[in-house]
Amino acid sequence: MDLGRVHGISTTASIALIGALSSTGNLDLGAAFGIILISCFAHTAPAAYMELNDIKLDSQIPESSKKPLVCGAVTKRETKLFVLFGMIVSFSLAILFFPKVIAIIPLSLSALWVMWYCNGVGKRMLFSYDYAFAIAYSFYALFGAFAIGAPTIYTWIFIVIVAIQGGVFAQWENGLKDVDADRRAGIKSIAAQLNISSTTKLKISHPYFIYGLVIKITFLLFCFIAYLQSLSVYYLVFLLICGVPSQSYIMYRFLAKRGRLEQRKTVLLDVPISAILGFSVIAGKVGVLPILLVLLFLIGGYLKGSLWQYGTEFKFARYRGA
Repeated sequence: MDLGRVHGISTTASIALIGALSSTGNLDLGAAFGIILISCFAHTAPAAYMELNDIKLDSQIPESSKKPLVCGAVTKRETKLFVLFGMIVSFSLAILFFPKVIAIIPLSLSALWVMWYCNGVGKRMLFSYDYAFAIAYSFYALFGAFAIGAPTIYTWIFIVIVAIQGGVFAQWENGLKDVDADRRAGIKSIAAQLNISSTTKLKISHPYFIYGLVIKITFLLFCFIAYLQSLSVYYLVFLLICGVPSQSYIMYRFLAKRGRLEQRKTVLLDVPISAILGFSVIAGKVGVLPILLVLLFLIGGYLKGSLWQYGTEFKFARYRGA
């Protein structure tokens, strides 16, 4: 469970599910089950590959001492076999459930980019750390769309949002949280290049905070583009009452809180809040109920996966009362 970072399976699967819901096809239970099953292996294999290449980095971080490779619970050989098995099974299932070249191509490109990011080399190239994951997630959303139909305007809006929030901003906050260890390990994140520290309080005028603020504003901008597509007054009210304040609060926390523990808490808070906002962009096509079901799956899966794990950095119970 720890090796494959199972707490993130529902997040990965949800991206493809929303991509599917936004497409021209109809997502039935069989197709949804296929996407979730594929995601179990498509997520855990790259996650284990990243654990394999992050041993040196994780060994420098006290909170990562319980990770299976760091503490010696599994060997490198076992991890390599786990990765190989996961990749073979994920593509085999994809061909079984969705035997269409047009669907397998974006799945393959997603795997290519995420494995590039996870192999260690991708993290040590300028801008690769910050943007490779965004490209991988975007292709995975496109896989969901092509698995059951074809992309619509809502699909493309969602893909941009996945890239911005699920990729670029996720790396922005991870870069801030891990910057000290990343710098020692030679990872060329934008945070490391700007010579900041996770223990130093950010200022609103700092270039790295301004960069993060621009990402969040762009995220909100594309949410408003989705409103222009649907012209739903209810969606506009939701954006103004819930969307803008919640994203402002996340950025406030990154200004007011410092240290890896507080930053991890903010990341954990950002995942469900931003998912609610990001998934809602397809409400003009499918309504509210399908989105609520995917959100329940995402949050429930994240919580359950966290409980199943022992040494993960993003285990909710580890920070209870902290």
